[in-house]
Amino acid sequence: MSYIGNTLPANFQSLPAVQRFNGDGSDTTFTLAAQIANDQSILVSVDGVTQDSNAYSVSGTTLTFTAAPSAGTGNIFVNTISPVGSTLVPPDGIALNATTGTFSGNVTADKYIMAGGSQIGQDYAYLKAASTSEASLTLRKDSSGADSIDYLQMRSDGNGLISKITGAGVGHFTGVAVGGSGASNTLDDYEEGSFTPTFGGSSGNQTVSYSTQLGTYVKVGKLVYVNVSVIASGTPSGGSGDLIIASLPFTSKSGVQQAGSVAFANNMTFGNSGTHGQCNVEGGVTYLNINSQEYDGTSAMHRVAASGIHNSGPRIVCSICYETA
Repeated sequence: MSYIGNTLPANFQSLPAVQRFNGDGSDTTFTLAAQIANDQSILVSVDGVTQDSNAYSVSGTTLTFTAAPSAGTGNIFVNTISPVGSTLVPPDGIALNATTGTFSGNVTADKYIMAGGSQIGQDYAYLKAASTSEASLTLRKDSSGADSIDYLQMRSDGNGLISKITGAGVGHFTGVAVGGSGASNTLDDYEEGSFTPTFGGSSGNQTVSYSTQLGTYVKVGKLVYVNVSVIASGTPSGGSGDLIIASLPFTSKSGVQQAGSVAFANNMTFGNSGTHGQCNVEGGVTYLNINSQEYDGTSAMHRVAASGIHNSGPRIVCSICYETA
């Protein structure tokens, strides 16, 4: 038989409209079959007398009387007008339009799970773990409106940035594990930069004016490549001990000597009939030693003295790749 009106839902859950309880003259609380929104959502009668809403209160599924109802069988009558928790399952193929939703189980989809919003004029999708303060995954569209990504980022429970990839491919990562999952397999640093190298002495620095102080570095993990070019103007004076190049950007690894090379040196005194200039870094320091190496006859290495730059316009260009602390 045909009917007038909208098509009924394919499935629904109904809650009992009427519930009866037995009073015993002492109990004031009774458990309802479903959660109730507020006191005005039910009608309560005791022994056939409708109760004023001031005579009881309701919180969730608990009905509490201000005074214990009299004893009787089924003498407490509760008529549910507006229950909380009724569920409705729409038919297949029906689109839902809601502002919020809470799901007790997994959310699955045959194709996509899509989310969107507007934040500072941007379109974005945002997934967040409900049990944490900020563990989240955010995908934001380019503000220009083009069909491209502005950034994709992940944050940890403590709101720390785990990784971020921008539309230009520039990213921030806490580390990439290669060949294993331990700390020794994790590449967690890449850096480029510059620094200002200086001449110095191991026991006292010289007085130097400079025309050039150029230092650059590239650091990958614990390895750093450093290139140095230092030129003094005029004639340096003073200083004691061995000649060093100071102010390296990173402290070297302790307990190991690491070697570099001197490309060329002008107006410097290496001494000890050395045939080659070299440099090295000792363990746990931020400076280079400048050395004189003798290969003629019995080989020998000597430190260049701090006074080795007591000439007009001394210049040195050197480089080293060393393991940092």
